[in-house]
Amino acid sequence: VATDLIPSWLRWAQYLCSLTYALRLMVLEEFASCDPAEKCERVISSMDAEEDDTYWYWLVLLALFVLFRLSALGILTHKSTKFY
Repeated sequence: VATDLIPSWLRWAQYLCSLTYALRLMVLEEFASCDPAEKCERVISSMDAEEDDTYWYWLVLLALFVLFRLSALGILTHKSTKFY
């Protein structure tokens, strides 16, 4: 879904979705050695993927993984103390 089609008050949620960063990495990897005649730059620009930001995409994916795992651990630990 193009970001322009999402309501402006909801666009911030794209930064919490790991799929955003994973797709950007996939597009950059797939079209890294693309011939300019094939117009692959259009695909890369439509995903808002920047080749210079590859490091940050990996870092954000790792951070989201750790954040969601730790929050799940905290929630499950809290719920388990109430159950017993």
